[in-house]
Amino acid sequence: MKLFKITDKKGVKTSDIIKECRELFPIWVYNEKNIDKEFPPIKKTTTRCFERVVEADEENKNISANEADKKGIKGITLRERLLMEHSRMMIILE
Repeated sequence: MKLFKITDKKGVKTSDIIKECRELFPIWVYNEKNIDKEFPPIKKTTTRCFERVVEADEENKNISANEADKKGIKGITLRERLLMEHSRMMIILE
């Protein structure tokens, strides 16, 4: 199984992540003026690994976000997803 390792660094603003993504690909953000308020910088650097797949895991494919929360299933955050797409594009452009 191939994994994608994503590190979200302490103190980096979401708007800065979006800016870096825009240098590589088009991106549209709803309510961009409030993005740093709605998705503030994290207080501690984190690293998580995700499978390199597009579809949801078989056991999670038909559950809602509310159900996932109740079951304690932690999904990917917006910031992690942006960082993942940025990393993927960097690999493609190498």
